[in-house]
This record gives sequence, C-alpha cells and structure tokens, in this order.
Amino acid sequence: MRYDENNWIKCGLEFVDGNVRMSAVVTRNGYSDWSTMAWPTPELFIRLYFLGRSFIVEVSSDGEKWSFVRICHVEPHEVGAPELPSVGLYAGCPIACGATMEFSYLKFVSVDGFHHTT
Repeated sequence: MRYDENNWIKCGLEFVDGNVRMSAVVTRNGYSDWSTMAWPTPELFIRLYFLGRSFIVEVSSDGEKWSFVRICHVEPHEVGAPELPSVGLYAGCPIACGATMEFSYLKFVSVDGFHHTT
C-alpha cells in the first residue's frame, strides 16, 4: 500500500539471518519501522484493510485462520498525493541473489469494519 514515497506499508516474507520471517514495514513521513515474526512456511496470505485512515494487517499460512499483526496509521502528506492509496504486488531480492517469486492470488473487496478476532 502506497500513498507516496514517504508514506507506505509493505508486508511479506523475508529471509532474516537465514530464517523465513513474516515482516511488516510501515513508513510515515519518511521514517520506517520494521517488525518481524517467525513464519512456518514459504506461503503467506496477507489481508490488509482500511478503516478510516488506519490499516489493519492480518496474515495466514492457509487463507482460513487469520492472525492479527498490527494496526497502523498512514496518510498522504505530500501536496497532490491521492486521497486513496495505490495497492499492488512487489518482489525484491538482494543483489546477485537470484530468487523466483510466485504470486497466486490477489483480490480487492469492500469491508465494513474490523474482521480480526484477536
């Protein structure tokens, strides 16, 4: 999710110290924080939804049972930034890593409030 280069959220799998971890990076006004947690599988389902100006991040290893990760507040701060953020897929790899990424599903739906049960 991205409003502009200084206000965005990135969620996914990362390899940290040789281990697969689910990660969430939130950048507000150009300053980022990064949170991670151990992840049992190389597959990850992410549910990111928007409530007011806050975003709720949930993850699942099977697309059925969801775990709450965080609530964060991100909004556009730059003149001319869009009212609604851009949302899409992103893959990255360190220099000379040579990784292959596969995205198998992307769905956009309207929601009417909190959906996590944590």
